[in-house]
Amino acid sequence: MIPVNSILSPNLMKAHLVVSITHKQRVSVIMWIPSPIYERLPQFWFLLGLLFVASGLYLGFEFVLSFYYVALGVLCCVYAAAIFLMRLNYRQNQPVAEHTPEVTE
Repeated sequence: MIPVNSILSPNLMKAHLVVSITHKQRVSVIMWIPSPIYERLPQFWFLLGLLFVASGLYLGFEFVLSFYYVALGVLCCVYAAAIFLMRLNYRQNQPVAEHTPEVTE
């Protein structure tokens, strides 16, 4: 008969190792998304908001969920505008290049 602890111990140790590595990676590693996707996120949210508003108006206000569609659409549009303005503000406040290339003759 094999003791259960001897079978489970290596597996439990591996699980702790995976959890600790995952936790360390979550804290120290930043997830990057491709630049074309990142730059288009405000447009995506705005388009999604417009689609929700349009679908809410298309369904008509007799349909109960149309109010939620319009509200969600407005929230998506506001969120898109907030992302756009935050990025615009951040990019305008960036200092000029710290290291200007020196021209040697």
